Amino acid sequence: MQGTVLKFDKQDHTGFISGHDGNRYSFAQVDWKDKKKIKEGMAVDFDIDGEDGKKARDVLPVGAGGKEPSKMGKILGWGFGLLWLVAGLAQFANGLVLTGICGLTAASMVLPPVTGFAHKTTGISLKPWMKIVIILVLMTAAASEYQQ
Repeated sequence: MQGTVLKFDKQDHTGFISGHDGNRYSFAQVDWKDKKKIKEGMAVDFDIDGEDGKKARDVLPVGAGGKEPSKMGKILGWGFGLLWLVAGLAQFANGLVLTGICGLTAASMVLPPVTGFAHKTTGISLKPWMKIVIILVLMTAAASEYQQ
């Protein structure tokens, strides 16, 4: 759900969000899942928790992808992404369609501009273990092309 931070008390580490549904939700600083400082009037995404459904959890600024990758993480993302992209295109050129799809899919999951755009437009962010599972499944399917 989305809403706006109404108030945040820095001493108590608690605050309130006005949800777009018209309800008010409380949250604590431990529910804040971003590096940015909490500011009143900030647009946020959050999940509803608590028995009465009036507590916010996993609160993030709208459009935030969570934790920013390190410089090394960005370099590795670009390096592996470009490697998978070239490998995928080469496989297509050799007539190995499934293997090419595997390479292009892997590239799309690790190239920073693609993953950032996908998260900002859909709100979906794959966990690293999900990416690994998808790549392994595609590689297994692509291996059958080599056996034919």
